Amino acid sequence: MADQVGQTSIQNLLKTDIFEILGMAGIASKQRQDITTDMLVAIQNRIVARLQDALSDQDQDTLIAALSEGRAAEGRELLSDNNLPSLETMAVEEALIYKHQFINE
Repeated sequence: MADQVGQTSIQNLLKTDIFEILGMAGIASKQRQDITTDMLVAIQNRIVARLQDALSDQDQDTLIAALSEGRAAEGRELLSDNNLPSLETMAVEEALIYKHQFINE
């Protein structure tokens, strides 16, 4: 039961517009775009930091090469071999953590 409540809370947090939660739904489009860009950069930086902590320098180079050359399957395999979730899953996880922290500050 608690697991279902947790999942529902997570889904609601992911689906709910951060600006709505913060009472900023009516902010100007440009300001909204700037804040969204800043949030995305912060989440990307969190993913990079997570990968740097978890992967050796060689694996980091391999991942960068695979992704920049369009070899996504190789990148997914490298992450899996290192017991890491997919980049998509990491993005959702980090976005959720960021959103939660942002709301609770």
